[in-house]
Amino acid sequence: MNLETYNLEIKDILLDLEESNDSKTVYYKKSTRSQKKLYKVKIYIDGLDLPYIKQVTYKLHSTFGKNRVNIIKRTPSNLKCGLTIWTWGIFTVNAEIEDLKGRIIQLEHRLTFGNQLQNDEVKIRNIIHKKM
Repeated sequence: MNLETYNLEIKDILLDLEESNDSKTVYYKKSTRSQKKLYKVKIYIDGLDLPYIKQVTYKLHSTFGKNRVNIIKRTPSNLKCGLTIWTWGIFTVNAEIEDLKGRIIQLEHRLTFGNQLQNDEVKIRNIIHKKM
């Protein structure tokens, strides 16, 4: 992997859309403090150079407090270094990607899950109505 020509990017998706058989329903829960709608979002790395990643350090918005910084190692069960969060807002995620040789790549990504919520085909429901 040449650091100047790496093929990696940060992506995000509403987790319900990724996991659901009915890929048109998104669930939210209410924040206990602010009563804002919280959505379950997966942040992950994608690209052709994914096999060369050792780990990713995600830096979230300051409102995440002690959970702002998350180190995710690439494992067989998490090949894309995915991080699942509950969030109500759109913000920029910063990531430090460490490759297998210890080199660091800096990336940033403005969350895009809000675009998925604006799709007319997507139903938005409170999680208390979710069938388990």
